Amino acid sequence: MSLPNPAELIRQMATSLTTHLQQRAISEPRFIGIRTGGVWVAQALLQELGSDSPLGTLDVSFYRDDFSQNGLHPQVRPSALPFEIEGQHLVLIDDVLMSGRTIRAAIAEKLPPSVPVIHLWNKQDAAPGAAVPVGDIALSARTGDGLDALRQRLLQVVGWQAGAGDGVFIARQRHLQALAAAAAHLEAASAQLAGATTLLELLAEELRLAQNALSEITGEFSADDLLGVIFARFCIGK
Repeated sequence: MSLPNPAELIRQMATSLTTHLQQRAISEPRFIGIRTGGVWVAQALLQELGSDSPLGTLDVSFYRDDFSQNGLHPQVRPSALPFEIEGQHLVLIDDVLMSGRTIRAAIAEKLPPSVPVIHLWNKQDAAPGAAVPVGDIALSARTGDGLDALRQRLLQVVGWQAGAGDGVFIARQRHLQALAAAAAHLEAASAQLAGATTLLELLAEELRLAQNALSEITGEFSADDLLGVIFARFCIGK
């Protein structure tokens, strides 16, 4: 059995990665080597690319499930990321990628537990019937197999309910808070109208606060716009 030439593999990797980044108009990716072997591969890859980009290192030993399964105790070393990762295009580099276990661990370390993660196994047309971990989705972008399952999982993650009709809607938490605030101010305004003595200043202030709360959802809506809507139906005299 002949072993592959590492230098040739690095060259092929650099060529494929350059093409991939150019096709997606990614000009400044951030490179992260996964300890331990992935760091060496990442260093060699950056040298082949002729890039002086800073290299981050990531130790995912603590998150690997195979250690606990085999009774091993990981020797965890600190990760070093000399750049911000939020909103960046990240290139995770490892020395082996067979089961996806290391990449899973890397994602688990950097994403908050509350962020849902969907694991996809593509190219099922090249390996029909291949087993995937429970909860993961097998698909083929080429044939379309598995895409319906992916759509259903995405809908499930965002909270969509089949057959719920118009009674259920999807909103961000801040939208719900804005609606609750607007409702509270409108109730206060209604109480002013129902009182024995209506204080127009307080009534107007509650309406203004309700309008401000709704503007957090709908966008800017000035006081002049609000007054125009209110007084368009009234004849104002001295």
